[in-house]
Amino acid sequence: MPSFELDIIRHGPVDRAHAFTALHDDEQRRFAVTAARDKDLAGLWTVVEAYLIQRGRSASQASPHTLRNYRLGVRVFLEHARTQAWNLLKPDRHAPQRWVNLLATSHDDGQILKPATVRLYVQGARALYRALNWAGATEADPFKEVRLPKDPADALTNRPPYRDAQLRQLLDRATPPGHLEVLLLLCAHAGLRIDEAVNVQWSDVRLGERRLIVRSGKGGKTRRVPLSDRLYQSLSRHQRETQTLKPAALQGTLFPYRTRPGALYHLRKFVNGTSELTGLTWQDFRGFHALRKLAGTKLYRRRKDLGAVAAFLGHADISTTRRYAEITPDDYEADLADW
Repeated sequence: MPSFELDIIRHGPVDRAHAFTALHDDEQRRFAVTAARDKDLAGLWTVVEAYLIQRGRSASQASPHTLRNYRLGVRVFLEHARTQAWNLLKPDRHAPQRWVNLLATSHDDGQILKPATVRLYVQGARALYRALNWAGATEADPFKEVRLPKDPADALTNRPPYRDAQLRQLLDRATPPGHLEVLLLLCAHAGLRIDEAVNVQWSDVRLGERRLIVRSGKGGKTRRVPLSDRLYQSLSRHQRETQTLKPAALQGTLFPYRTRPGALYHLRKFVNGTSELTGLTWQDFRGFHALRKLAGTKLYRRRKDLGAVAAFLGHADISTTRRYAEITPDDYEADLADW
């Protein structure tokens, strides 16, 4: 592998991508060919990451969560490719579909892999081949026409929003640290993605305007979000506590962590430590995104306007919003009564 790999290992994705693309085209191709020949995860991820940062749909705005998902897909694919002695640069044209079919009938902890999981893995494999094409290592595009399993259930059935009662149990029966209460409300009341929430700066909190500026939105978009009464009060308390205990922190982010894993660590510790009070255990936790779905669902039930919900959640495509607003027969029962 080129010596540049050791020089950039300590830097972030953008620095690594720039270092890779600074190489001569022939050197990029040799690097990619060698990594593919050896089925070397670290080397191949260097190429994929550089491609996603330089040429991906959102370019350098790819979130850490998105990059982790792509890397997971690449890793799972490479594990299979090693056991099946794939030639990555000249793959058997039937091999990709065989792998997808195998995934669709595979088990994880006794459960058949969900279609969404299969799609995530294949997304990583497709990104790998787009990156190898981009680096000039191969022209193969073996996943272009593979058939993927369809999920008969919609996203809200598989991963429903939390209920208001569950959020109240967590916030009212126990007393979470100020930063955790703010974090939960940023997701459940302001509708932020977790990667957006953990990167909010105090300078983005406009308590006088009762607004929050989200600068790290998906695709690099910025939006302004109104504050609910409870979120306003929670942010005000957290700001006062921060001012008293650690004034310098007011120049930075709201939280003592800036990543999803860091947020999960603190939340898991709190949930497990208060389960007798709240009646909730860590097994009840379905991820931060279900809090965002709660925000979308509540706003839709108030406004009955998917366009407003899309703007609130920062969706460019309103069809995406449909997966965030749970609609039940109760929502339209009265409208049908006098038909």
